[in-house]
Amino acid sequence: MAVKRKSTVGNAREQAVSKELLRALFDQSSDGIFIIDDKGRYVEVNPRGCEMLGYTRKEMLSRSISDIVPIEDLARDPVAFDKMRRRETVLKHRRMRCKDGQSIQVEISTRMLSNGNFVGFARDLAERAKAEHSLQERDAQLVSIFRAAPVGIGIVINRVIQEANESLCQMTGYSREELIGQSARILYPTDAEFDFVGNEKYRQIGERGTGTVETRWKRKDGTVLHIILGSSPLHPEDLSRGVTFTALDITGRKQTEDALRAKEVELDRYFTNALDLLCIADTDGYFRRLNKEWESALGYPIKELEGKRFLDFVHPDDMEATLQAIAQLGGQKQVLNFVNRYRSSDGSYRWIEWRSFPAGKLIYAAARDITKRKLDEEALRESGAFRKRVFDSSRIPIVVMDAATLKYVDCNPAATEIYHFSSREETLGKSPMDVSATRQYDGAPSSEKVRVYAEKALVEGMAAFEWRHQRPDGEIWDAAVHLMSFKSGERQFLQFTLQDITKRKRA
Repeated sequence: MAVKRKSTVGNAREQAVSKELLRALFDQSSDGIFIIDDKGRYVEVNPRGCEMLGYTRKEMLSRSISDIVPIEDLARDPVAFDKMRRRETVLKHRRMRCKDGQSIQVEISTRMLSNGNFVGFARDLAERAKAEHSLQERDAQLVSIFRAAPVGIGIVINRVIQEANESLCQMTGYSREELIGQSARILYPTDAEFDFVGNEKYRQIGERGTGTVETRWKRKDGTVLHIILGSSPLHPEDLSRGVTFTALDITGRKQTEDALRAKEVELDRYFTNALDLLCIADTDGYFRRLNKEWESALGYPIKELEGKRFLDFVHPDDMEATLQAIAQLGGQKQVLNFVNRYRSSDGSYRWIEWRSFPAGKLIYAAARDITKRKLDEEALRESGAFRKRVFDSSRIPIVVMDAATLKYVDCNPAATEIYHFSSREETLGKSPMDVSATRQYDGAPSSEKVRVYAEKALVEGMAAFEWRHQRPDGEIWDAAVHLMSFKSGERQFLQFTLQDITKRKRA
């Protein structure tokens, strides 16, 4: 008795689980499920059926099939109760009237249940048609992509070409008819290249489902192309059913890369052999790369300089100006004709003039050792004859500048006064652009005009002109300038005098 009771309890549990499962399938089905009795009255309907017709379950259970299927349809094609009672499944296309008065077309499969009721599974044909239409549109899109894609696309079975798009034909120079049915060997310049791609591509497909290989193809006219070949099987479980491949022509890119490599070699050769001091540094203050001329200038082996903080070599008196220049470069502004001193291996300091250009955190610079020039300038300033010539107690502002750099190398007190600088030291190192208005009387940029007059003085010996100046506080003033050239030793200089004509110009 105990065994029988245990078995009965187990069966009851199984029946409860089965009933719960069937209810879940009924409620969650994507098809509408309708159950009617032998009078055609609805006795049950699932949520999807209610959704399709717009009725609640309660509303549906108060209706019969003649409320849902149009009378004329039932008259023409009655419900096949007799067939279903013979345990046949009946499949029909019917109209079903929704609550809002509209009708939907359904495909409904009906059969009799064991309790004598009849169940119908209805699928909205409009939705199926929509899905089929979407599938057709997707197929059409894929065909359009296949035809219009700018890369070559094809299909191979056992490496025999089965399909090729227009881009593939244009890329290879063959017509579609010439490619279809041919071994892919026709596209490769050598057997070795053909075998390598086959082995490597199918190895990758076996490991990760797709394959990508860089290879070479040969056009019909014999031209060799560089190709990136991507492959994916139509059915990963059966490669014999076909493999789709894409071919991207990278010949132009390869040629560009080769040209860039050649240019890099050329630039490296220039970097190595240039007579200037070439440098790549960063805004954190470190040398990245230097050319051999730095060994001659500072006396350190290049390996001892690269990777070191260049600020560790800067003269203490030049540190603040150097930090300001680094900040300017960090702001992506170039720094031209900047001069500071670097400690050489023997402890002495060399004067270095820089032209620096930022690129992100990197600084590209070309520099020159101007120590000799600086010493020459100092000697020139200390020359009694030179100082007598420059100053000679003149009240006329006189300035001397280097003809090559247009930097002021000396001046008299009258020049410092007329410029409104606080000292002679503040004046030295300036250039005409530091004391000029942006444009001159004719609208031309001052940077262009100053070189015109400098060149004229160098060629003709002198030049006289009027010039618009600008003082540190922004005041614009006018001057008559008399410019002349002279040489001292091997160096060329330009000397000019100034006469304030502001009142006359504005009268």
